[in-house]
Amino acid sequence: MKLRQKGMVTNMWAYESVFYQIYPMGFCGVPFENDGVQRHEIKHVEDWIPHMQKLGVNAVYFSPVFESDTHGYNTRDYRKIDVRLGTNEDFKEVCDALHRAGIRVVLDGVFNHVGRGFAQFQDVIRNRENSPYVNWFYRIDFGGNSNYNDGLWYEGWEGCFDLVKLNLQNPDVVNYLLDSVKGWIDEFGIDGLRLDVAYSLDENFVRRLREVTSAYKQDFFLLGEMLHGDYNRLMNDQMLHSATNYECYKGLYSSFNSMNMFEIVHSLLRQFGPENWTLYKGKHLLSFVDNHDVTRVASILNNENHLPLIYAMAFGMPGIPCVYYGSEWGFKARKEDGDPALRPYFDKPEWNGLCDWISKLTEAKKHSEALNYGAFRSVLLTNKQCIFERKSEHERVMVAINADGADFMAHFDAGCGTACQTLHRMDDFAAGRVVEGQLQRKAFPGSRSVFDLIQVVFYFFGETAFVADDPHAHSLSGQFGRFVDYALAEELHQGIDLCGGASPVFGRESIKRQVANPVTGRGLDCPAHGLHTPDMTFETLQPVLRGPASVAVHDNGDVSRYAFLLAHSMQI
Repeated sequence: MKLRQKGMVTNMWAYESVFYQIYPMGFCGVPFENDGVQRHEIKHVEDWIPHMQKLGVNAVYFSPVFESDTHGYNTRDYRKIDVRLGTNEDFKEVCDALHRAGIRVVLDGVFNHVGRGFAQFQDVIRNRENSPYVNWFYRIDFGGNSNYNDGLWYEGWEGCFDLVKLNLQNPDVVNYLLDSVKGWIDEFGIDGLRLDVAYSLDENFVRRLREVTSAYKQDFFLLGEMLHGDYNRLMNDQMLHSATNYECYKGLYSSFNSMNMFEIVHSLLRQFGPENWTLYKGKHLLSFVDNHDVTRVASILNNENHLPLIYAMAFGMPGIPCVYYGSEWGFKARKEDGDPALRPYFDKPEWNGLCDWISKLTEAKKHSEALNYGAFRSVLLTNKQCIFERKSEHERVMVAINADGADFMAHFDAGCGTACQTLHRMDDFAAGRVVEGQLQRKAFPGSRSVFDLIQVVFYFFGETAFVADDPHAHSLSGQFGRFVDYALAEELHQGIDLCGGASPVFGRESIKRQVANPVTGRGLDCPAHGLHTPDMTFETLQPVLRGPASVAVHDNGDVSRYAFLLAHSMQI
């Protein structure tokens, strides 16, 4: 995707990606305690690569993989893959396989603290004041004691003495960690880091990390775990490219559970809205509905039928979507049952209708200029419904959510110009009307609907040229509008079917109908505007309309490719 984007970085690969999170210790089913037994379980990841490809993700974020005491975040050795997972050679094989599949690799960088088994800390316990590593750790007090009765006190992360806080103002510590990261790039070819508890890190260390990694690998991506406060403190041109959007994580599930779309839209407007004061306009936070630290989304939602809706919201809002392994098919687990419940081993992945839906969202997200870089504008908002627009230089996408169990008629300004410019001055489009820029449409059924009612609606306005390798591709020009109502089902459920049965982005090749003008029943034909195309089947039209890679839109001042995504609930 070629786009000049104002903001921190132009065309960072991560901004056009969909992430998949794996917690390796659980994913690979290894013992919780480090028993020192050499295993090779990390190669289990390779068995899942076809699943990831089918899902459409193109980046994997691994929670900790390096030698640790237990769960991975209490590191013993930054330069050795945990013995329970495998060897460095095993992990290199996994990374190489992922890269061959077109999937980038991001590792968890745990730099705020180490485990008690970290060799330098063990040296301090043995040699006390005489250890050369005393200043590697934050606030060692030999006159105090810890819960482990070491005869010394030290700073633990948030009071946890299993996690010994490093002194990131010590140049020796900083150089050790930076050399470790460069080693990961050299040995495994990693493409980025997610910084654990980034909000606790020394800011000068984060600046130094950005400087070193950007020089070492130009497109190296830095993501920080941020919870509260202003994410711009660390997410800026000198520090992190991105941060975890915990504010919207809470707003996503809470809005559905309380049937109050105002909550999530308020957060999105605060972060990305059109006003000059909004916090993160032009930036790309990590969007997620669950992860290894929180209750699974299928468990936290009061209504399971909202699962496809919450994913549609997460993929449609500004940000970089991330799917946590197992949640794509609706796996359930609650935080109160303990962290291991959130981080299970699966012998193999499952596939169901929710996976199908997420795979469609990934394709739309990866290939949409507006979804990757577009501005955010709220178009319609009620307690149970919301419609928002993502708009970039060449494209507009609208996302519509109906969380109610009943049908909803949406009345809003579609920003499409005047309806008299449409083919044959047709005013009535499938239970909706286009009048002087106003689109009134029966948006979609409520949450009782099944998956096959999901629809995608595309508008094309203005002087537009479609280009594709297909010899049947046609060039269309002139001031015209086209309303195309696609349904992912074997039979149409409502409205005018100009293309037949499928979306160009979410296409189902098995459905092939005649492309017809709803008035003439023949090809699109508008002599008044010099527009004519012969009859075409869906097969010939599909490559013409599939994504920015094969659609060129020539901007004459008010032209845009305009997609309207109607997300329905489904029965899992």
